[in-house]
Amino acid sequence: MLDGPVMHTSYGSARELCLRAMAITYKSHPDAIGNFEGVGHLLKLLDLCPDAALRHRILLLLRVLMMNDENATMLIRCVAVVYMFVAVTVANI
Repeated sequence: MLDGPVMHTSYGSARELCLRAMAITYKSHPDAIGNFEGVGHLLKLLDLCPDAALRHRILLLLRVLMMNDENATMLIRCVAVVYMFVAVTVANI
């Protein structure tokens, strides 16, 4: 696995480096890249990730992605679905 002890650097794991590179690239070239279809997946990773450093990198990437209006709309929709699910679950208890 690439995220083993060999891949740890002073900047963290390979996953952290990948998220950092994605944020830097998207910040530099948002128009060329366009919409990011994985906002919902990033939110799921954020929710399930036990590693604080990795969660921090996910949040930084989400912050950069929100500069695009369609990505921001997708984030709002994903979060709204979660809150609606919680509300329906609580209402049925």
